[in-house]
Order: sequence, then structure tokens, then C-alpha cells
Amino acid sequence: MKDIFWTHSDSVKLLNLVNVVLTMDNTYKTNAYKMSLLEVFGVTSMGLTLFAAFILLTYEHENNFVGSLRDLKGCLYEN
Repeated sequence: MKDIFWTHSDSVKLLNLVNVVLTMDNTYKTNAYKMSLLEVFGVTSMGLTLFAAFILLTYEHENNFVGSLRDLKGCLYEN
């Protein structure tokens, strides 16, 4: 299995509407698949938590993180 990236269409819409600082948190192999979970989230100007993306990482290598963030960047500013 390779890295799995997922987000919700409403999260993508909100990311494109507001200026938000994103934070990343990585948990180490705590799920049934023994894969690391990378959560990308932020707080909107109204104080609401915005979950931007969830990524299951096969390996905790730089390439995996960069590829996942590239996928998230691809969701931003899409028409």
C-alpha cells in the first residue's frame, strides 16, 4: 500500500475562501494498518477548526511528506 491522501470538498472550498495558517501533526503507527497518520488542520478567523487533509503515510521519509503536501497544494486555488 502507498500513501493515502484524502480531504473533503467542503474543506477545499473553505481553504480557498479564507486565509488560514495550517498546522501538521503526525501520529506514529497507531492504526490497524501500522501507518503514520498526518493530519493537516488550521483555525479560521472565526475560531473554528478546519481539517484540511488526512494522509496515511507508508514511510516517514521526506519524499512522503513532500508528496502529500504537494497533493494538498493541488487542492488549493482550483477552479
